[in-house]
Amino acid sequence: MVPHAEVGMGFSNGNGSLASTNKDLFVVNSPNVVYTENEIKTKYTYRTTSVTTTDDGKFVATPKETVYDFKVDRKVPKTVSKISYLF
Repeated sequence: MVPHAEVGMGFSNGNGSLASTNKDLFVVNSPNVVYTENEIKTKYTYRTTSVTTTDDGKFVATPKETVYDFKVDRKVPKTVSKISYLF
């Protein structure tokens, strides 16, 4: 987490942890998000446009969509492993 995102969380060096008394600090109100007891499932549609040029120099824009399904566990691990960086 970037340091400015940790303001007010009791630590600012990225090495701390936060024990929340509130089980759901916030929820996302969206038809693309489903909460279960053990996981959060989301659906995300990435939209972009492919632009090509025809032989006569005209541009053709074609919309493209890729649907992603994400699933994350709701339970936070009891221990946090420290990441080592080699410089």
